Amino acid sequence: MDSNPFSTGAKDPFEDPSVVEASSTNYAPDDYFALQNPYVEDAESPPVTIHAPEPRGAPHQNSRNGLSEQEMTQREEQLFKREAALIERERNPDDHVVKNWPAKCCAITYHDIPADIPQRFQIMIRKFYSILLWTWLCLVFNWVVIMTVIFGGRIGSSAKISVSEGALWSSLYVVLGVPGAWSFWYRPIYYSCKTSAGNKWICFFFMFGLHTLFTIVMAIGPAHVSGCGLFLFLKLVSDKNRIASLMAIVATGMWILNAFVSVILIKQAHSMWKSDGHLHRLKKDVATGVVNAAVENQMDSGRV
Repeated sequence: MDSNPFSTGAKDPFEDPSVVEASSTNYAPDDYFALQNPYVEDAESPPVTIHAPEPRGAPHQNSRNGLSEQEMTQREEQLFKREAALIERERNPDDHVVKNWPAKCCAITYHDIPADIPQRFQIMIRKFYSILLWTWLCLVFNWVVIMTVIFGGRIGSSAKISVSEGALWSSLYVVLGVPGAWSFWYRPIYYSCKTSAGNKWICFFFMFGLHTLFTIVMAIGPAHVSGCGLFLFLKLVSDKNRIASLMAIVATGMWILNAFVSVILIKQAHSMWKSDGHLHRLKKDVATGVVNAAVENQMDSGRV
């Protein structure tokens, strides 16, 4: 190994010009740091990429997905519009689908049990659809019987009600009962099974309970309700009105069957509602509401 140039007795290359001339290569003091380290393998330095500055007014690019701020804003607006459309479709589901019921030639609304209702609910919904059609038939036939009694001149003596009263109530049953049964209890159970909405189940139970009570009253047939039930049939028989009494007994049987099936169906719907977990969720929501109300009252009283 070479001797230490800085040891005692060594000549300083910067003072003795002969030493400088004897060296094969002359280096400036600053060149010492520019020399390549002989113990490090040669490696290509990574290329240096110089990015040109973005022109003014150019949209800023997102480093994650390469989208500009304008494109991101447009996509957000589209998402907001889709969300609003979905909320509107849930509120008015029949306004956003092709109407196909009761027939394509005279479609009024949308109704498709196989496409909308899950398989485990389809049998029950078909039963409710059947009782809906049966209720409509009962209302129409009830009106026919009352009109027959009125035009037969027997309603004043046998039923002891006025002609105008009988015609009014029986007509209201048809005009309001047909769309009311569809809107107030059939559509709630239809969409309850379709979307598992708890609030629609509660609405269904309340309205279908009123429907069941109405069918029982009509099967009994008090004179002041213009129902073709048992009481009206007995009065028509006592008055020897054969045609009207025969029609009244048929109407009575129809209302009794309607009431009997309605009681069975509401029990089945309640059992399915409990097994599906809606009762537990309802209790939880009620308990949460009570606790929140108590906390709010406590906070209000503390502020006062």
